[in-house]
Amino acid sequence: MSSMAEALTAAERRQEQAALCRLLLHYTASPFAPYAWVRGCPPWPQGLRVAVHCGEETEGIDFLYELAFGMLPAAVPGALAQVVSGLQLYSSSKVKDVMGMHHVRLDVETIPLADPGEGAQAVEVLRQLAETYEEDDEGEPFLLGFLMRPAHTLRLYVNSPERKVWAVDVPVSRTGPGLLGAVQSPGYLNNPHLHRPSDDPHADVVIDLTDY
Repeated sequence: MSSMAEALTAAERRQEQAALCRLLLHYTASPFAPYAWVRGCPPWPQGLRVAVHCGEETEGIDFLYELAFGMLPAAVPGALAQVVSGLQLYSSSKVKDVMGMHHVRLDVETIPLADPGEGAQAVEVLRQLAETYEEDDEGEPFLLGFLMRPAHTLRLYVNSPERKVWAVDVPVSRTGPGLLGAVQSPGYLNNPHLHRPSDDPHADVVIDLTDY
């Protein structure tokens, strides 16, 4: 287990497992690489396990890939795509059978991780907002929609305390915990100095946080 994984608490590992589970749901129907579909991600206390079917639906081979904790969930599909495309990152002596699948423990430190791309980064931002603030105390949704914009910008449509629609622009690649905290704070967003008239027919007010 890597030093990064060892530094995580049990709760943090469960959170990472749950985040990966939600991220991989999409790839059960759409392949993450040619002829490669996710078939599951069973919880495992020592790492992240992803079940993958390679080949046609009724043929092919089933794998159970295991990666160390500490990876950005959005980077996992790209790492697996490199492996199923032929990148050999393990010794054949490490392959064993688990529930009818070829279990393979990958050395994540040797995987040349690709940039997950703007799409995957946007998914990570949207996932956190949708999960944490699904509804307010009165049952109203918080995140109403989104739109990818030019200049690496993600526009978030959120519900204001007055039930108006705020369009909040954030930089996709720099939306970390601090900026997410600002977006999730109606008190912060309600500052009139941040508001400008909307040129967006889908929103009442535009809030630009791209320089946050």
